[in-house]
Amino acid sequence: MKPDSKIYLAGHTGLVGSAIHRRLKSAGFKNLCHRHESDLDLTSPDATDAFFAHETPDYVFLAAAMPTNLYGPGDNFDLATSHVLPAMIRKFHEAREGGKPSVELWGTGSPRREFLYVDDLADALVFLMEKFDADRENPDDVFVNVGVGEDVTIKELAGLVQGVVGYEGDTVWNTDMPDGTPRKLLDVSRLERLGWRAATSLQDGIRKAYEWFLKESPYGRARS
Repeated sequence: MKPDSKIYLAGHTGLVGSAIHRRLKSAGFKNLCHRHESDLDLTSPDATDAFFAHETPDYVFLAAAMPTNLYGPGDNFDLATSHVLPAMIRKFHEAREGGKPSVELWGTGSPRREFLYVDDLADALVFLMEKFDADRENPDDVFVNVGVGEDVTIKELAGLVQGVVGYEGDTVWNTDMPDGTPRKLLDVSRLERLGWRAATSLQDGIRKAYEWFLKESPYGRARS
C-alpha cells in the first residue's frame, strides 16, 4: 500500500474496525473510505456493486470476522453480551467499588484461551496488506491466522484481571456452570515466518483495556 492508496474499511466503528482505522491513520494513510450502515447495506448485492463501482478502492479491510478472543479499546462491557475478558474487568471493578467480599465466575477456570489485543490485530492486518503476496492458484495460501500463539487458563486470566483492577476479595468458581471448549489456540507459525508477532503482553493489554473502561465506558465512568 502507498500513502495515497484508496482504502475502504468496512465496519470502521466497531472494536476491530476502529483499531484498524487508528493504525492506518498513524501510519500516514489519508485516503480512507468508509460508510455507516445507514448509508450502505453490504447485504445488498446491488448497493454493494454500485458502491465499489463508484469508489473503486485499491484495498479493502472487512472488519467483520473475531480471529481469536479480542479485547481492548471499544470493547463491549455489557454483562449480558460481553466476552469473558471485558466481563471480568467489569465484575472485578464493580466488586471493588462496591466493597463486595467475592466475585462469582462461571465454570472451573480450567479451559485455555488465547487473547489478542485489538490494536495488535490491526497492526497485523496492515502488515499483511503491505507484505503478504498470496499465491492465488493455491487456495490454502490465502489464509493466515492472526493471534499471539499462546494461551492461558481462565483462572490465570482472572488473576491477571483482578490484579490490574486492584480487587482484594475472593474469586468463587461456580462449577455448576459449563466450561465450554477445553482449549482454543491458533497456529500462528505462518504469520511469524512472515515476520510479525504480537507486541502487547496480556497484562499490559488488560491494563490498557481497563484504563479505556474507566475513561470511556459508561459502566466504568459511572462508578469511578
